[in-house]
Amino acid sequence: MSRERRHQIIAQLLEAQEVQSQDVLRTLLAEQGVETTQATVSRDLREMGVIKGPAGYTIINQWNAANALSLTESGLRSPLERVLESSILSAQPAGTLIVLKTAPGHAQVVAVEFDRHPPEGVAGTVAGDDTIFVACLNQAAAAELLDTVRYAAGLASSPSVPSTNGSHL
Repeated sequence: MSRERRHQIIAQLLEAQEVQSQDVLRTLLAEQGVETTQATVSRDLREMGVIKGPAGYTIINQWNAANALSLTESGLRSPLERVLESSILSAQPAGTLIVLKTAPGHAQVVAVEFDRHPPEGVAGTVAGDDTIFVACLNQAAAAELLDTVRYAAGLASSPSVPSTNGSHL
């Protein structure tokens, strides 16, 4: 069976029911005639952009579609801005880090968008269940990004730090 077909079956299974573990997913796949290893299932989930949250495995694009406002409603331009608006509860500075808080199970969704579309000055992210550490290259980049994140998340009424490099999310 092709990888693409296996991905289609996984997506159908995840849409149809809550799947709490890779073992359960392997069992469901076997019921569909797809025999696979745990390593293959793990790689497939990663390739498909699947994360594990409180309700089990979720394909990120489906989560974004269900939880982010539409481009017209939100007035935002990027997937990162939309996920910030729908997910961020607080944003605090910590030196060259920005600490973002989300509802339980939502941190990975936000971190994936940061990693897919990193704003200028971002070195990387580390996400837990409801907390994300965004590592910036320096304190100036962290301050500018913090301001932008707070604005995009609706935690500030307007950006207070003028952009020095013209970057946006």
